[in-house]
Amino acid sequence: MKITLIFVFFITSVSAFDLTGIEFYGSQTSDQIDVIVGDVKYQRNAHELFWPYQNQIEKNSWGLNYFYKEIDGPAVDAKFQEFLGNFQYVEFEAINAKLIFEGGFYQTKEENLNHSKTNVKLSAHYQIYEKGYTVEGRFARENAYRRILLLNGNPIDLNSFSYMLRIHKKFFEDKVSLQGKWLGDHLRDDNRRRDSDLEVMYAFMTYPHWIRAGFGYQNLSFKKNSSAFWSPDSFYSYGPRIDMSVDLTHLSFILGGNYVWFEENKVFDGNGYYLRTGLSYGNREEHQLRLLFEKNESLQNNNTWTNEAIRFVFNKAW
Repeated sequence: MKITLIFVFFITSVSAFDLTGIEFYGSQTSDQIDVIVGDVKYQRNAHELFWPYQNQIEKNSWGLNYFYKEIDGPAVDAKFQEFLGNFQYVEFEAINAKLIFEGGFYQTKEENLNHSKTNVKLSAHYQIYEKGYTVEGRFARENAYRRILLLNGNPIDLNSFSYMLRIHKKFFEDKVSLQGKWLGDHLRDDNRRRDSDLEVMYAFMTYPHWIRAGFGYQNLSFKKNSSAFWSPDSFYSYGPRIDMSVDLTHLSFILGGNYVWFEENKVFDGNGYYLRTGLSYGNREEHQLRLLFEKNESLQNNNTWTNEAIRFVFNKAW
C-alpha cells in the first residue's frame, strides 16, 4: 500500500475561532485494490449549528480545502485532487441557518492511460437547525470520484450534477431520532446513481458518553451498469446499527458499526458487517486526535469480500 504524507502550516489570528484539520485514510480490499485519501482544511470563524463550539463567533466565515484520492489496483491507477475555497453565511437570530458556497477546481489522472483532465467545481450547501429538526441540502457541479470506487482503467468521465438532502428529527426528550438521507449523481455519460438511507436510533446515554442503537435501511441503484466501477441495477441492505463513545476524561473509546442482510440485482443474497473502533484524545474546543480502524466484510455466493482501513484525524482550534 502506498503512503502519501501531507504537511501543512497555517498562521492565523487569535481574534477569531479558527479551525484547521488534517485527515488521512488508507484501505485495502481482498481483491487488492488500495485507496489512499488525504484531506486538509482550514476554516476562519468556524461554527456548528447542531453542536456549537463554546468559543465560536456568530459571523460569516471562509475556508480552504485540499482533497486527494488515489486508487491503485491490478487494473487501475487513478488519482484525483481538489483545490477549493468556501464562503459561509450564517444566521443565528431569526433561525439557526447556514448557507455555504464552494468553488474551485479538480483534476483527475489515469496513469495507466496517460490521461489527465481538469475541471471547475461549484456547489451550494444549506443547513437549518431549529427545535430538534435538522434539514440539510446540497447541489453541486463536481466529480463523483469521492463516492465511486474504480475497478479498472477504462476511460470514464465521472463529472456529474449531484444533490443531497438530509432530514433529522428527535423525539421523546431527544431519546429517539429519525433520519433520512438521499443522494444522487447525474453522470455525464447519462448514467444515474441514487442512494438513500433511513434509520431510527435510540439514545441510551448522551453527552459526555454516547450510546445509541437502532435499525437502518439503505437502497443504492444505477441507471446502467459500467465495467469501470461497481454499479448494480439495485442493491438494498437492512439491519441493526450501533454507535458509542465512552469518555475517559481526555481519552475516549469509540465503537460503531452495523450488521446487514442485503440483496443485489434482485438475485444475489448475502450478509455482512461494518466495524469501526478506535480512540480519541483531547477535546474539540482546543485540539483533538482520533485514530480509527475500520473493516467491511460481506459473504455472497460462498465468496467473502473484505475491506480494511485505518483513519487518522487531527483538528486544532486557534
